[in-house]
Amino acid sequence: MRLNYLEYKIEPKESSLWETYGENDSVITDPGSVISKGYYAFRDVYLDKQNVKINVGRFRETLVRAMKLIDQ
Repeated sequence: MRLNYLEYKIEPKESSLWETYGENDSVITDPGSVISKGYYAFRDVYLDKQNVKINVGRFRETLVRAMKLIDQ
């Protein structure tokens, strides 16, 4: 079985963190500062507290590429 990974990077506004913390908070503008506090700080913010609302228009391109891979 052949597996392929297709990356889709969300925009800040696609994250619930945008509304929770605001566009100027370091959680949005400088994720590295949160990551530098360690795994548990990272997990608390980005894994436990975040929900994502995918922009279907942007995500379409990823789906089209996936369909092309299936057809091969």
